[in-house]
Amino acid sequence: MYSVFDHGAMIADAVRMDAYQRALKQAITPRSCVVDIGTGSGILALMAAKLGARRVYAIELDDVIGLARRLVRDNGLGDRITLIQADAREVTLEEPADVIVSDIGGHLPWHGCHLSVINHARSQLLAAGGVMIPAVDRIFAAVVSCNNMAWRSVWQHAPHGLDVSAAAEAAASEIRAHRFDPDDLLSDPVPVAALDYRAALETDLEQQINLDITRQGAACGVALWFDRDLSDAVCIENSPGAMASQNAARIYRQLLFPWPKDVDVTKGDSVRLSLQATLSGADYDWSWDSLIRKLAGGNIQGIRFKQSTAPPAANGAETSAAELSQEGKALRLCLSLMKAGADNEAIADALMRGFPQRYPRRDMALAHVAALCREYA
Repeated sequence: MYSVFDHGAMIADAVRMDAYQRALKQAITPRSCVVDIGTGSGILALMAAKLGARRVYAIELDDVIGLARRLVRDNGLGDRITLIQADAREVTLEEPADVIVSDIGGHLPWHGCHLSVINHARSQLLAAGGVMIPAVDRIFAAVVSCNNMAWRSVWQHAPHGLDVSAAAEAAASEIRAHRFDPDDLLSDPVPVAALDYRAALETDLEQQINLDITRQGAACGVALWFDRDLSDAVCIENSPGAMASQNAARIYRQLLFPWPKDVDVTKGDSVRLSLQATLSGADYDWSWDSLIRKLAGGNIQGIRFKQSTAPPAANGAETSAAELSQEGKALRLCLSLMKAGADNEAIADALMRGFPQRYPRRDMALAHVAALCREYA
């Protein structure tokens, strides 16, 4: 069941709406055919038609398309907007699109079937030389502190003598949308990934991130967010700093990947985060492996949390041998070459040959080898 309130909240995000309007205005001409993927209430399709597009195809799987039909009728744009209720991956059109516009990615692009849908739309519905809006999403991460953790502590006290430890464990690995302030950041933001919607996309994520603590505080986990380039000249920033300065209602927030407990950190400490998002059915399973390195009296102490949103296997279920991830295979290669006495340059070359997508440049491979040497040598 769709929510009119949710769609109204998205329209009320003036920063988002104004940015999409500017990007569409740049791309649309009187000859343009526009496709709106996941049109929802139809607001971006209506905007495209008002900007002069010759034809707009508005595609939506959910029943909210009924609201879009009413808005198209009420605005007198039924002669130029064609509404299609279907999965966009199953749609074929009479003509290719000059512009494809969408906003279906949620708080992070790895949301539902977003990337799969956009891959299909770009390859099957877009004309050669056509425009994708958005063009690029850039994802960032930072270690954060949280002032209000009631959602985690509520399960830590047995109500009425009941054992709710299983619920407490599940709550500790529940990703939550939150609006952080700049003062909540305990590390500088670092880039996680850049998704260029004008090219073929990997639908899964596997990335290792190193975060250096810059200020003292009680760290509750790692926050991720995206900044969006709608076009070369139009951007939307969703960072804590940008949101604090905009003083406007915003639909998108940062996502907190929490730790089971707070960790007191100080400048000089660091966090290595291994992050994975794997499409499973209609949505993503996330896993995050956090290694917090603390400097104490000149010695390094490590705290490690391994967490996942995937449901645990039922007791008694059959087990099978686990296959190493790409990260695990790269680690195995590096450690075996270290054991054999290979130097860093040789190991980096082997990484680039064996894992060209993860290590396309020599400096990236050398940096990874150097980090492994610090940890394992």
